[in-house]
This record gives sequence, C-alpha cells and structure tokens, in this order.
Amino acid sequence: MTRFNFLAAFFLCAASMAAQTVMVGAPGMPGPMNEIDFLSGYLSLSSSQVEQAKPLFDAEHSSATKLLGSMKTAADALNAAEKSGQPDAELDRLGAVLGAVQGQLAANHSKTQVRFRALLTTEQKDKLDKMAGPQTGMAMGFSVSGGPR
Repeated sequence: MTRFNFLAAFFLCAASMAAQTVMVGAPGMPGPMNEIDFLSGYLSLSSSQVEQAKPLFDAEHSSATKLLGSMKTAADALNAAEKSGQPDAELDRLGAVLGAVQGQLAANHSKTQVRFRALLTTEQKDKLDKMAGPQTGMAMGFSVSGGPR
C-alpha cells in the first residue's frame, strides 16, 4: 500500500469513527445524550451537573457535525488528487486542509472536556481519569500514539 493510500484509508477511517461519536439517538452509540447518561451514572453526577454539562456536549456535537462534512469533502479531494496523479505540493496542501479539520475536531473535544471537568468534584475527576487511562482527550478514538484506543 502506498503512503498516500495508507493516509487516505487512515483519514477515512478516522472520519467514520468521528461520525459514530456524534450520532444522536442511535441505540448503543455515543452522542450527547448517551454520553451524558453514561457519565452521569459512572460519575454519579448531580442533577445540577447534568444540566450544566448538557449544553457543553450539545455544542460539541453541533460543531462536530459541521466539521465532519468538511472532513469528508477534504478527504474526497485528497483521494481524487491521488487518483489523478496530482503533484506532491497539491497533495501536501490537501492533506494540510484535512489535518486542519481534524485538528479543529480534536481542539473542540478538548475544550469541551476542560469545561466539563470544571463541573466535577475532585473525586469525580479522579474516577474520570482512571476510566480514560494513559491517553489524553484525543478526539475520534485515537490515542497520542496514533493507534486505536
């Protein structure tokens, strides 16, 4: 597999996983309500904490939904450029566009996590940290090492 085929497959896989993280109402799938429900039970959130967290996760979902459209467009453009044999400079440019969108997704996720953590008690933060393990709050199911969680 060429480097570009690998990158295209990686980005499309990442986009697919990101799409799964923002689905609303799909049974068993993460989304703002399912995430809040899970965290509420796992961390024993108070009703006040749930009410404050809901708009945070709703805003992240809304932003991610918009960014996923941009991610698909960028991935499609990169794939088309590869198939048509575009020069390296164009592939670099299109890859950078795709990377910028992924960076926005990751930054938005991290901002939501910072705001959510501000609502938690010390004990709840400790429990959340144990659940997450050594990975940081990377979006789209990838750890700092780049491998799947």
